[in-house]
Amino acid sequence: RSNSTCAICHNRIDPLGFALQRYNKSGVYVSATTIEEPPREAELGDDASGPIDTSGKLPSGEAFEGFDGLQRILMESKRYEIIRNAVERTLSYALSRKLEAYDQPTVDTITEKIDETNGSWRDLFVEVALSLPFQKTFLAATPES
Repeated sequence: RSNSTCAICHNRIDPLGFALQRYNKSGVYVSATTIEEPPREAELGDDASGPIDTSGKLPSGEAFEGFDGLQRILMESKRYEIIRNAVERTLSYALSRKLEAYDQPTVDTITEKIDETNGSWRDLFVEVALSLPFQKTFLAATPES
């Protein structure tokens, strides 16, 4: 993170990892207040032993403490962005192509509906399946050689 070239990405992704520092590689919550066995990064020269710091700051400037704090930010101020991203990725996958500008009204409609109804993944899949681009898209047959 001290190298400006690397920091471009690490400043965006590292805070998410900081929130998860209290979980081991198996996903089990670690109740100890210090790290007894430094993680792999310590082998590369960083001293990662010592108190567990689960605080972080997102690129948007929002600070949090631990997973609960990050979850609160993601479920409140970032909620719409997360839903929209899930809609875009799901629709793109379902259509087997990148989304284009003309797909944005469909993305907007599905995103708003999922957000307003607190929809589930199932609701998202149903909305994608019922969408105009999904129902009217066809793949041209490839000529057999």
